[in-house]
Amino acid sequence: MGINCTTKRIIDHSIQKHIAQKLNNAGVDIQAEMSITKHRTIEAYNIYRSQNKQQQIVITKLVVLLSMMKVNDHITDNQNNEGKKMINDKVNENKNDNR
Repeated sequence: MGINCTTKRIIDHSIQKHIAQKLNNAGVDIQAEMSITKHRTIEAYNIYRSQNKQQQIVITKLVVLLSMMKVNDHITDNQNNEGKKMINDKVNENKNDNR
């Protein structure tokens, strides 16, 4: 006597992972993917799917872009601080000269 996989809805996890990845690669909406694979939570569903190469490239580009923006903001902040210091120094020099 074996397990009745039909009535108990037991399926091979490798098949479920394969289906999830194929749906993901095809660009199917995640809610539709979860409906097809019968997952109730995104956390449970994410176990069965991974990023494809195209998604990894897009994410990498976004991370690099955000890093560059952060560095640029830091440089701009430093330049602004240096500019403010120079202005303050000039103002103080003028005050001292006028005394």
